Amino acid sequence: MRANGIISEYLSLAKEKDSHVQKHNLNSILKALYPLLQADAIKEDKNISLNLGEIEDILVDPNDIRQVVLNLSRNGLESMTEGGVLEIRTYVEEKCVVLEVKDSGHGIPEEIIHQLGTPFLTTKDNGTGLGLPICFKILDSYHATVKVDSSS
Repeated sequence: MRANGIISEYLSLAKEKDSHVQKHNLNSILKALYPLLQADAIKEDKNISLNLGEIEDILVDPNDIRQVVLNLSRNGLESMTEGGVLEIRTYVEEKCVVLEVKDSGHGIPEEIIHQLGTPFLTTKDNGTGLGLPICFKILDSYHATVKVDSSS
């Protein structure tokens, strides 16, 4: 069963899918996703902070953004101990809409940072190593820039 899930995730990396790109406001997508994220956090005695700035609509497929936010948020939640806070922010920087997902976890080991996005690379006992590659592929399809900062 687990092998099927891993294979399905891996295949989703490779296939091109129908895209439903239209103008959407990232804040609206995040507000709709917030109850699910908060439920994930509460189960683990953690919290989510949503700090949404004034931003313009962008051309995206909302399903892509949901996938990215869910993967990044769940990674952040898993990295934190009880009482941790995951902050999701939107703002504008140099005329670009920015989505920032920041956790209060233990950080990413220095030797792993430059390998992030490599399929099957994981530091989790039960991880597939496909969440970040999927995020990076989605973001690359929008010509988005990914910046990773860790205080490990």
